[in-house]
Amino acid sequence: MAVWLYYVGRFLEAVALGLLLYALLYGLTTGDLRSEFRLFGVGVLLFLVGRGLERWGSRGS
Repeated sequence: MAVWLYYVGRFLEAVALGLLLYALLYGLTTGDLRSEFRLFGVGVLLFLVGRGLERWGSRGS
């Protein structure tokens, strides 16, 4: 059905993991905890959206 959703979800998961790593490094180098948590939250939200799309896309095939 919508196999492309699986691949979009996997891509979003990979981008989210990269963003989480960036948030960690940003927080360690600048000491700005508020921005680190904000980036972390966006990364987690992006990962969960990707995970949902991946599961939805794999169910249709």
